[in-house]
Amino acid sequence: MVRDGFPEPADMTQVANPGEYQPQTIRDSMVFGTPAEVVARLKQYQAAGVDQFCYGASFGLPHAVARRSLELFITEVMPHFTA
Repeated sequence: MVRDGFPEPADMTQVANPGEYQPQTIRDSMVFGTPAEVVARLKQYQAAGVDQFCYGASFGLPHAVARRSLELFITEVMPHFTA
């Protein structure tokens, strides 16, 4: 069920692929971390031919945290991918 845009936590005993939701699997599958970690991850995608990235910073974070994440992305990550 979703209330006010927030889903209730999933019952992990009912999830078909619970291993895909382990913290390390999620970390390995998504692009987040320090600016250096994000640059390294995006460079991997770039080497595979990816030339666009859709940035999302909210995911329920407080506004100040989401804003700081975007600031870091702009100042510390984007300069590594100028044309």
